[in-house]
Amino acid sequence: MAVAQSKLKRVSAACGRIHFFWRHIIRRKPIKIDVIGDSHTLFWSGTDHNAHAGPPRPKKFAYRFNTHWVGPGLAYNLTRYGTTNGTREKIDELLLARIPKNAFLMLVFGEIDIRVHMLKGNREGTRQRIDKALYNYLAFCLELRDRGYHVICHGPIASQKDNQPMNVEFPRHGTERRRNAVTRLFNKKMETMCRDNGLLFFTLFDLTIEKNMATKAGVICDGCHLCTKKLYLIALQRFAATFSRSRMLRVVWNRKSGRH
Repeated sequence: MAVAQSKLKRVSAACGRIHFFWRHIIRRKPIKIDVIGDSHTLFWSGTDHNAHAGPPRPKKFAYRFNTHWVGPGLAYNLTRYGTTNGTREKIDELLLARIPKNAFLMLVFGEIDIRVHMLKGNREGTRQRIDKALYNYLAFCLELRDRGYHVICHGPIASQKDNQPMNVEFPRHGTERRRNAVTRLFNKKMETMCRDNGLLFFTLFDLTIEKNMATKAGVICDGCHLCTKKLYLIALQRFAATFSRSRMLRVVWNRKSGRH
């Protein structure tokens, strides 16, 4: 009986691998990534914040992004209920109604924390605010992982330039270079956090920053969000390379092979 069951498992696994190869390699059926976060999630739909469409996604691209904008959510508030934006409640409702367990989730938070909150007060306070935001971010990511989701953390991009007129939609504190220095530190700490906890880290920060910590010209479409016409295809290529080198691809393989 035990031998028969063992053979059955091997046959089932082989069938799963054949199915995976057919579905994702030959037919190129995209792997779905649910992107959840602030307004920077819209970039992954191929349309920027001004509703300008970027170049079309390659027809045989291996990934499909479903974007879920939950309003101006903060990384700091991901473990908190009853906030002004209700970020946590919105995500819980979204997961319950539309995203099954075992899905791939890419979380896009942190840019608003940095632009609006991190540089209030002294430098020591800034480091404490970074650590508190990341502590809550990590706690939320680990909770999602424990619930059966596969989590990708999307590091924030460079901040709006100082010559951008002040806008009530996109308030800011500190200078462009100071915000970008904080973003670099935030991303560095987040990358370490992800590596130490088996999460996947992804960022486009380096594509948006100059060596002198100024934000690159032309990559921000409205003073705050990435320009799809400039960076969309590059972002897709980078995501595919990052995902394929990670354990996430093995998750897909095991899922289709019937392994757990």
